[in-house]
Parts: sequence; C-alpha cells; structure tokens
Amino acid sequence: MNSGSICWGAGTSLVLRRLPRLVFPPILIWALATLGVERSKILQDNVSRPALAASLWFLYKLANGAIESYRRNRDRRQLGPDVIEVPQAEFKLPWGIGFITFAQGARGHGYVNDTIAPFLESVGNIFNIRLFGEDFICTNEPEHIKAILSTDFTNFIKGQANHEKMLTLLGEGVFNVDGETSPPHILTQLTTTGEMWKFHRNMTRPYFSRERITHFELFARHSDAAIAKLLAHPQAVDFQDLVSKFTMDSASEFLLGINVRSLEQPLPLPHNTGTEDNKFATAFSSVQAQTVIRFTYGALWPYMEIFSDRTRKDMRVIDAFIQPILQAKMNLKKKGALEEDEEKETLIDHLVKLTDDQKLIRDELFNVMIAGRDTTASTLTFTCYMLATNPHVLSKLRAEILEHIGPNSYPTFDNLKEMRYLRAVINEVLRLYPAAPLNQRQCVKPTVFNSGGKQYFIPSGASVIFSVHLMHARKDLWGDDAEVFDPERWLDDRYKKYVLPNPFIFLPFNAGPRICLGQQFAYNEISFFLTRLLQRVDQISLAPDAQPFETHPPAAWAKGPGRRATEKIWPKAHVTMYSYGGLAMSKFNQNKLVRVSTPLEDKSILLVELNRGPVNAFNQPFWEELGSTFDKISRDGSIRAVVLSSSNPKIFTPGLDLSDTGTLANKDEIDPARQAFKLRNHVLHFQSCISAMERCTQPVIAAVNGIAYGLAIDIICACDVRYSSSNARFSIKEVDVGLAADIGTLSRLPKITGNESLLRELAFTAREFGAGEAIQLGLVSRVVEGGRDEVLGAALGVAKVIATKSPIAVVGTKRFLLHARDHTVEQSLEYQATWNMAMLQSQVRFQTIP
Repeated sequence: MNSGSICWGAGTSLVLRRLPRLVFPPILIWALATLGVERSKILQDNVSRPALAASLWFLYKLANGAIESYRRNRDRRQLGPDVIEVPQAEFKLPWGIGFITFAQGARGHGYVNDTIAPFLESVGNIFNIRLFGEDFICTNEPEHIKAILSTDFTNFIKGQANHEKMLTLLGEGVFNVDGETSPPHILTQLTTTGEMWKFHRNMTRPYFSRERITHFELFARHSDAAIAKLLAHPQAVDFQDLVSKFTMDSASEFLLGINVRSLEQPLPLPHNTGTEDNKFATAFSSVQAQTVIRFTYGALWPYMEIFSDRTRKDMRVIDAFIQPILQAKMNLKKKGALEEDEEKETLIDHLVKLTDDQKLIRDELFNVMIAGRDTTASTLTFTCYMLATNPHVLSKLRAEILEHIGPNSYPTFDNLKEMRYLRAVINEVLRLYPAAPLNQRQCVKPTVFNSGGKQYFIPSGASVIFSVHLMHARKDLWGDDAEVFDPERWLDDRYKKYVLPNPFIFLPFNAGPRICLGQQFAYNEISFFLTRLLQRVDQISLAPDAQPFETHPPAAWAKGPGRRATEKIWPKAHVTMYSYGGLAMSKFNQNKLVRVSTPLEDKSILLVELNRGPVNAFNQPFWEELGSTFDKISRDGSIRAVVLSSSNPKIFTPGLDLSDTGTLANKDEIDPARQAFKLRNHVLHFQSCISAMERCTQPVIAAVNGIAYGLAIDIICACDVRYSSSNARFSIKEVDVGLAADIGTLSRLPKITGNESLLRELAFTAREFGAGEAIQLGLVSRVVEGGRDEVLGAALGVAKVIATKSPIAVVGTKRFLLHARDHTVEQSLEYQATWNMAMLQSQVRFQTIP
C-alpha cells in the first residue's frame, strides 16, 4: 500500500488495530489522574499527577490480574475437582524474561528443541511457561497430542497470531487457516463457519487420492538429473542443497507443469545470478527464512515492519513467476482447452477446474509447494546422513533394492511396496529427525489433558506447543534404545510391542482430520530417489573438512545426553528440520568400477557391468578391476555362466580415457630402453587384464549396446558369445589416436571374422559401423532389436540355457574351442583326448565345476 512517498509495511494494519488497546488505557488513567488532582484539594497537597497515574495503573493491572485469576479458577473448577494447574518452569527473572534469555542461548548453541527439552526432563512431560501473563504449555505426551490433533481437534486451532505472521507467505492457504481466520468472501461459499481448512483439503484431496504414473515419470527425470550432477561433482557436495533443488524442481513441475530448473545451478546455490526460473527457486527459499524471523520477535514483529515487509521482495519474484502461468490456465479454461486426462493434469489444472478465484488458487499452490519441497528435502538429507554413518544399513538397503529392482530399472508402485526394509529406514529417519519437530496450536475453550492419572487444566487462549521429535525419542515409549538409529525396530517385535498398541507415538505426518494429504506422495518421492541413488552407489561418506567450521557440532555435545553425543552434523529447525551449514558429503563410490550381481533366481548366473561414470571410459584402475573380477569368477565353482554388459543405457564403452593416461609413461625414467621395457610390461599387463574374460573358466556372453569404440572391440573379442543391440555403433578407433589395436582386436578378430577385407578396411579407417556390419564381420552372432535392456535380456536368456548343461562339458567345450583356434587339428584332437580320458572318469559331470 502506498501513500505519497510512504511505503506501508506488513505490520501497519496490525499496529493500527492494536493501537486503541495500547493507547486508550494510559490516556484514560492519565485523564483520571489529572481530573483527581484538579478536583481534590487533598490529592493536590499530597500526591503528584505522575505518582497518582502510576498508582492508578498499578490498581488497573492488579484488578485485571484478579479478574483473570478468578475466571481461570472458575473455569478449572467447572472441569472437575481433581483438575490441577500444569506445573510451571521456574526462572530467576520474572514475567518469562528468564526463559527468553535461556531460549536465545539454546537456539545459538543447543540441540534441536533444547528450548523446551530440559524442562520436559526436569518438570515432566507437560509444563507451562508464563510469558508476560500468557500461557505457553509444552508437551511431548502422546495422549495430549492425540487430543490436540484428533479427539479434541475443534478446540485447538492455528490461531490468529500465527495466521498474521504467515499471512504474506501462505495467504489463506490450507496451512494458514482455521474457521476463525478465514476471509469473509471465502466463508460465504461454505455451509458453516469454521470449516475453511476443510474447504481447502476438499479442493486438493482428489489430486492426492491416488498414485499417478506421471508422478513416477517426474521423479525419474529429476532424480536422474540430481544423481548425475552428484556423481559428476569432483569435490565434496552439499547434499542438502542438492536434494532441495531436486524437490524444488519436482514440486514445481507436478504443481505448475513448469520445471524451475534449479538443478541447473551450480552447487551450492548462487544468490546473485541465474535465470528467471532460477530466481524463483532462490526467492522461494529466502522468503521462508525471512518469515521465520517474525517468530523470533513474537508479538513485537508488527512494530518492526510498520514501514517495510521483509517478504515483499521475494514474493514479487514468486508472484511474477506464478501469475502468468495461472493466467494462461484461466484463459485455457475459458476456451475449454484445459487438460482433460486426469493422469496428466497438474495440481494447477485441477484447481482451475474447481474455481475462478485466482488468489485462492495461488495461495493453495504455494502452501502445497512449501510442504512438498521442504519436508521431503529434510527427510532425504537426514536419510543419507544416517546411511553415511551406518554403512551396514546402507549395504542391507542396497541389497534389497538390487534384489527387487536390479541395478538399472526404475522402481514401480509395487516395487516400493514390496521393499519393507526401505520403508523401515525412512520411518526410522522420520522418527529421529521428523521434518516438523515442533508444532503449536491455540486452545479455544478450557479443557483437560489426561496423563499419568492426572488431569491438567488447559485455559482458553493458551498456546500449546507439542514436539513429536522429543516424543519419538522417549525411552518409556520406544524402549531403552529409543535414541539409537535402528531400522530393524520396524520389522521385529519392538514394532508390535510399542507402535501397534499406540500409533500416536509416531506422528511424522501429523494425525487426525488434518493429517498430511501428501503423505504417500512423499513416501514415494523419497523412496524413488533413494532407490535410484543406491542403484548407482554403494558407499556414502561425510566430508567434515568441507563443512563450514562454525557449523560443526559444539565440542560440549560429546559429553551431552541423547543423540547429540554421536552427531557428526548440527541439526537445527525453523519451519522444518535441517542440517546447519548444509550436509557436506563425498566418496559416493559408484558401486565400484565393475559391478557384479545375480539378477536372476538362478544364482549361478552372474551379471558383470562396466560402471565407470559418466561414459565407461577405461583407465588403469578400471581395466585392472575388470581383469581381477573375471579371475575371481573363474575360481568360483558355483558359477555356470557370465554376462558382460554396461550399466550405461546409451554407451558400452568409448574405449580409453585419454584424459587419464599418466600411467602409460614414467617421466622420471630418462633411459629410453628402460622406458621402452616399462611400457612393454605395461601393455602386457593391460592385455592380460582384458584376456581374463577369455581365460575365465565359464562362458562369457557380451551384451553390447550403444557406443562401442576402440577397447570395446578388444573386450568383445575376448568373450565367447557376442550379442548386439540394434542401436549399437562400433569402431576400431585406435588409428585415430596414433595407435594399433594392441590389446586383442588385431590378434583375435582375424581368427573370428570370415571377411578379412572388411576387417582391414575397418581397422585402417576407424570408420563407424553398425550392428548389421558387425554380423557381416562376425564380430557378433545376433542383433537384438532395441537397446540395453533388450540385448541384456537376450544374453541372460542364453546364459540360463547354458547353466542347465553339464558344467564340466561346458568348461571342456570352451577349452577345446580356444585350443583349436591356436593349434592344428591334430594337436587339438590330442588335447581333447587327454582332457576326456580324465573327465570321462568323473562322477560329477552334472554337478558343480571342480
């Protein structure tokens, strides 16, 4: 609002509304003091006007206190003779000033909820803090929280004070309304007052009422983008920043149909640059932090914003982004051109169909966006923190993911439901690090909280603060190991003992009529991201050296109670819980360079995947690991067949990593002859590693897809059976970099191919050729239509057939074929006779390989 050159702020109207209550009593008392002094000779002679005014003010406050005390005692007695006052926390300084000074210190140096946790320990599971005559009742008792959220739900509201603080951020959205705070133009649409929150929930419930395939497609795009960025980052990554961007992009797309592309920003988030879409993501984070500051000022915040609005700048950016999208949807509605397919519609499509009120739609979208972004990002942050500090949990979780989904496939609804350990891990994180650790309601009518055989009086107007975070860590509710991270508690007898009889001890998504509508959406998004991450990595490590020093946990925590003694980061909370200073992580070990798994029920069939991101380019550690992997497999008598593939859906391997060839030469060696011998030994070692597939006792089946250049041909030639996808592209690329194909191609391929002229052409020119010419050359024996998944399926199919045959017969056949390739017929026959004179005596021809 503008008036001339004056810019009125967010607190102006509230201050003006309070002005009569602030000004009239002092004016009236001063007027009475003036009148008394002027009219009374006794007062004129014995007391000054200021002293009389002060005395009247004291009597006024005393009378108010007496009246309040009378009403309070009357209300308490009406609720029953055994109803008692909630125990008060004691402080040295009066009127709650002692608590304010304590809370400032706890926020600066303490653990999450340390502002109230010590009093819950010393006073009990419910206590009262009187701040300037107002009641702030704190509890972590399940029965009390159950009453607030469920059984006495209508008696506990968000309250006018909270509504005013959040108004410029949340407007009249679902998270900021009660009946009492609803705007009149909306209430006229309702059958009864006090039902505004229901109106909002009824608008959005149908959109969240069922799982949509499009949600999973959205998760796939954004999780893959986030994980690719994570694994490509050379230094430590602020994982909290990364998942905040992931959830921001996901939320904006499923709500608005627009991707704000925050993942395109560098890590960490820059605050001064970016596209218009990026500015939206930055403003989205900033405006919440600005709003939380109001809570630190309490009732004084309007006076701090009489001529300003700390949220105005960010909200202008946000509205400038959302409004054109909303207006375009309204125009489509007028033309009858809105998305009709419920599977494809976004939340904005859904809301525009229901109402023409653009402010209502905007408020609802922004409320859901905050919930969809921040709470999920919080849970993902603390989940990966727990996986990094509990590697045995990571290993077990990854094993479950690979068992149900495999190393590459995207999870489905059914997959996520089947993975019980995954849900147990997420629940355990939500137990110890709930996204909303503290919440608050205001009591409308006097009532009673029952617990421990006592009845506690809750007066009308009292603020009731409850902490699910502290409730989740109570040993009397969860057992002696309540503060220990242990997902097994959700799968063993502890679940039946503690949670099933009393489900209100676990409330990460609220409860009762206002339980989170997006609960299943959040579980799906978190589960999907974790699944895709652990398909790619098998180790996560913290990077404390990369964490800002001032954000390290205080040294005093090491001797403190509860989880703080073991924390490696500093959990804090404003609206949601977060890691102070971010979550620096590194060493995202991408499942080793060579990934080995058993993708079929028949565990005698191994899948070996080339797995060096981003494109499977080979350096020395990669080829050494490939060689050692096949040498190890060769010694395992339980394995019948091996399939070699790539974890990359578009690339088998482009060959050598030319940016990492430092091991090919020793710059410290001056003598050319010595240098030459060292290079020769290096090449021989390289050749031996690739030849490990040929040496492998078991048949090796290559499933080639996408780009297969240079060293790829060497590798393929060392395999026994070679299949190609129809999209595969090959090239004997070495001549382009000034080398001959000395690792196996020029030694093995001439003995494989029936077309020597074509081989020479391809080797001399390094031209690319497709699957058709690969068949003609004899490089592959079968072309499978499709890509990686299709050719891999075909290769696993032939491996299953091989695994049904006599293992000794298969091993002998491979040895005979290799011997025959390099010897005369007469020599080969003699070798076979020698082999079989022993093998025909064996009693285990149809058992395992000896």
